Amino acid sequence: MKIIAIPSGPIETNAWLLVNNETNEAVLFDAPPQSYDLIKKEIVRQECVLKGLFITHSHWDHMLDAWKFAKDGVPVYGHEDGNHYLNNPDSMSGFAMPGLEWVGCSLSHPVYDGDLVEVASALLEIKTAPGHCPGSIVVYIKDIQAAITGDVIFRGAVGRTDLPGGSFNQLKENIQNKIYSLPDEVVLCPGHGPETTVRFEKANNPFVRPEN
Repeated sequence: MKIIAIPSGPIETNAWLLVNNETNEAVLFDAPPQSYDLIKKEIVRQECVLKGLFITHSHWDHMLDAWKFAKDGVPVYGHEDGNHYLNNPDSMSGFAMPGLEWVGCSLSHPVYDGDLVEVASALLEIKTAPGHCPGSIVVYIKDIQAAITGDVIFRGAVGRTDLPGGSFNQLKENIQNKIYSLPDEVVLCPGHGPETTVRFEKANNPFVRPEN
């Protein structure tokens, strides 16, 4: 299996495509605005079939193209605490730039903390991690020692907490308990910017230090 970053949209949000070369199937994590065509081209390039879409959280820059995949019949996974924004993305229009297409999407498969979900023959462990956004999830892929983190944590930074439903204390607790508890070698695949590792963030992230 391999994971591919597909940055797109007006603020370069990362969609991540997990490709299982043995089964020619794939799983997508997040669907930023203007990502649909890019992702479809990558799926063709990889000669695979998309079996599911996971929304790490329902801020507009991570999910505005989700409805296009749902229309294609792709199952959409996510936490139901983000349903309001997922169904009514235009309620976030005051936090975005003009000219975007505000079409909502519904979850076909709600997921919860501790769930183990098998999609495209990949076992995905769900870790809820709100603080940046209600319903934020981290998806741990043990087979390749990687985790999709959305906007919970970035290389040397963390997700902002000044948007509706944000809480720095909650975010800090979830980073310490849900991310820093993963093996040090796990690669973190964030919603913006480059990959990082658990080891690097525990040693270098100035916003959240490991618990003593």
